[in-house]
Amino acid sequence: MIKIFFVTFFLAELIVVIAVISKIYQFNRLVNKYNSMILEHREKVRADLSNLRLFLVDFSTCLIRIKELIQEKRQEYSLKVLKTAIIYGSIFFLKGKYKKTVLAYQLAKEICEGFFET
Repeated sequence: MIKIFFVTFFLAELIVVIAVISKIYQFNRLVNKYNSMILEHREKVRADLSNLRLFLVDFSTCLIRIKELIQEKRQEYSLKVLKTAIIYGSIFFLKGKYKKTVLAYQLAKEICEGFFET
C-alpha cells in the first residue's frame, strides 16, 4: 500500500515538473524571439528611447510650469478673496455714514481696476 502511495506521489511530482519545464522552455523561446527582434531593430530602439527621453524632459518642464502657474493664481485669488472679505466685513460691521463711505470706496476701486485691466 505504501509503495502505491509513493509511486503515485512520484508520478504527480513528475507531471508537475514536466509542466514547469515545458512552460520555461516556451518562455525561453519567446524571450529569444523578442531578443532577436530587438537586435534587428537596435538603432531604431535607441532613437525611440532618445525621443522618449526628450519627451519626458519636456513633459516634466511643462508640469513644473503648470504647477508654478497654479501656485501664482492661488495666491492671486486668495489675496482677492481676502480683500473682498475685509471690505464686506467692514461694511457689515460699520454702520451709518461709514457704510456709505466704504461702498463708495469699493465702487471706485472696482471702476479703477476695470480701467487698468482693459
